[in-house]
Amino acid sequence: MKALFLSDTHLRRRSDKNYRLFIAFMSQMMEGAIPGHPKGEVERLYLVGDIFDFWFARKDKIYPEYLPVLEKFQTLLRRGIEIHFFEGNHDFFLREYFSGMRGHNVYEDWGDILLDGFRLCVSHGDLIDRQNRRYLFLRRILRSRGFFLFQRHLPLPLVWFLAGLSSDLGQEKRKHGEETLVRTMYEFALKQFELGYDASIFGHCHLPRLYTSRQGGRNRVFVVLGDWLKHFTFLYYQDGTFYLRDISGQNIGSGHLG
Repeated sequence: MKALFLSDTHLRRRSDKNYRLFIAFMSQMMEGAIPGHPKGEVERLYLVGDIFDFWFARKDKIYPEYLPVLEKFQTLLRRGIEIHFFEGNHDFFLREYFSGMRGHNVYEDWGDILLDGFRLCVSHGDLIDRQNRRYLFLRRILRSRGFFLFQRHLPLPLVWFLAGLSSDLGQEKRKHGEETLVRTMYEFALKQFELGYDASIFGHCHLPRLYTSRQGGRNRVFVVLGDWLKHFTFLYYQDGTFYLRDISGQNIGSGHLG
């Protein structure tokens, strides 16, 4: 199995640097030339939240700036690449648009993923820090079924404003520092390893990190994917090994399972 994970691209305008680099990266991936892996074919693509900034859309009303990336996703599907979306704190109700489309899978919170028999806990990660109570409260409201039905009658600019408010509160993670959030996520991952997971992969925190630990006689891998605003990082999986790299091909860390 060959898979690629990334998060926090925060796509908004096609003229933005991160948007342009993301589109170019998707084209490279289709050609099997992933940075650092000249023959890096991909069978599954995991988009682990905050891919869009913002996605709070309806089936028939898509922000026009997102059309190029949606067309790119359709091309990936035609190439036989599965796409797995995880909702973040910037993108809401992905299921309404993507669910039911052949080759798409949508996870609202957590994903229990199997790769080559290895069990992965995958999530955007915004639910891990339980101290950010204001954000968690607003998140609960915005993702409720009642609000889902209510927002369909609101003007989209107002809906996007509310999504932005949730994002701003989510940014409070930086108040105490990203490294503190990394430690919180790592402590959570250790508990997941005790439950039998071989790897824990999260977004949300914009620092790319990969740690390997030995538990129960097996190697376990913890990953924070980084972002596409500063670090431009991705995680590539092949034959039981994870490689955390940036788009120049520079290796940030690697970890082998088993």
